[in-house]
Amino acid sequence: MPQTHGKPSSLRRLAFFFVCCGAPAIFGYAEKKAPPAAGLDFAKGKPVFYETLRECCRNLPIVPEETDELARAENEWPGLYEHLADFYVWSEDWAGKTVTDLAKRMAAELLSAVLEMKRKDVESPLSSALVSAGYFAKKGEPQLIRKFLRPMARAVKSSWAFGEIEAGKAHEFASGRGVRLAIVDSGVDPTIKEIHARIVLSRDLLGGKRAVRDNGHFPYDWGGHGTGVATVVCRVAPEVSLIIVRVNDDEGMEKVPVTRLKVRLFTAGIRWAAANGADVINLSAAYPDDPEGIVERAVRECWEKNIVVVAAMGNVMEAGRGRAPCVPALYPWTIAAGGVEKEHGALRIWRHSARGSYLSVVAPSAGVWVESPVYLDGRRYEFPADGNSLAAPAVAGTAALVLSAMDPQTVRRLRLSPGRLAEAVREILTRTASNEKLGFDFPNPFSGFGLINCAKAVKLARTYR
Repeated sequence: MPQTHGKPSSLRRLAFFFVCCGAPAIFGYAEKKAPPAAGLDFAKGKPVFYETLRECCRNLPIVPEETDELARAENEWPGLYEHLADFYVWSEDWAGKTVTDLAKRMAAELLSAVLEMKRKDVESPLSSALVSAGYFAKKGEPQLIRKFLRPMARAVKSSWAFGEIEAGKAHEFASGRGVRLAIVDSGVDPTIKEIHARIVLSRDLLGGKRAVRDNGHFPYDWGGHGTGVATVVCRVAPEVSLIIVRVNDDEGMEKVPVTRLKVRLFTAGIRWAAANGADVINLSAAYPDDPEGIVERAVRECWEKNIVVVAAMGNVMEAGRGRAPCVPALYPWTIAAGGVEKEHGALRIWRHSARGSYLSVVAPSAGVWVESPVYLDGRRYEFPADGNSLAAPAVAGTAALVLSAMDPQTVRRLRLSPGRLAEAVREILTRTASNEKLGFDFPNPFSGFGLINCAKAVKLARTYR
């Protein structure tokens, strides 16, 4: 290759900047250095954790190879304790408990998760439990050459879903400015201009197999789920401030059954978002149960702090499973979001949307165009997606519009009472939703109070007292 002399070109200077400063200079939104919820010095619990594993693993009904791995866990899986402790300290209030209590609980629940996987007859109970805990989650920086900003695709901007809920009309009076909305999901692709401009805070609660989690690592989305959710939020509330919390890696974690460790990860993300200034939290996930009731406690605490929590109803792909419980949507502290689809120009309840008496409202969830991470090989940048995971961010984005449209004095007054502001947002969303296009004239387990309407919700919010 011929050498060049003289003043470096603009492209070469840019390349040099990337090499010297790294991606965080452009996309590495600094995490808030908030201390663990209980201020525990969890490093002191490390010997207790590994000793507990050694003492108890011999009694597990698993193959000898996995028993031996558990006994050698400290050397077999570098950083395992640090990874688990990183989200355990956020998963619940540890006030009054010691770091020894935390370490023993971590070890006991890891062993319980292995037993749960054994009952589900997975190929490798131990490996599946660790995958569910995010220990094997993909980590790293995308190729630098693919990290330049790009605008949101035209197909996404013109998707039928946003017109159906009258998002554009609402933007004449509210945009979500001043509201912080947390997306607790699989991370996000920050190369999309509209998403990049809105991110103010991030946290990655997943860790790599061979290294302790890097506190400054941006939560890149390696599966696409979180990016799709962020797409919908930014289309509905274009000036909302985003808090990105990575608790899932749908490239791998979705391939194994849910364990209590995964539920703890999810709960830790909720509590971290609440502790770091979220006004609205989007939860595009539905779990079949809630070990120890930790998710319920987390969303109840959010409600008491007047944080609006929107949770997706489950996606029901099997006949007869429509009324299966959906955690955390089933809890009264959340706004439960179901889905609708459009076929031959007519709206109807999405055929795979779970139902229940706790369903609040519905939003588009099928054939919704969303963005996909640009750095994933073999993926289109945008595509039509299905799932109630897309209905929830439409509702959460509308909640952000409502909060930004409300009179500031009214917001301050409502915040004085636990749950009062959160209930005001619920009231506005349900009062302005409609079942007319869905063929119902009353609230029901299939569509709740009906399809959300951003414009009507904003109009009511502006006069709400």
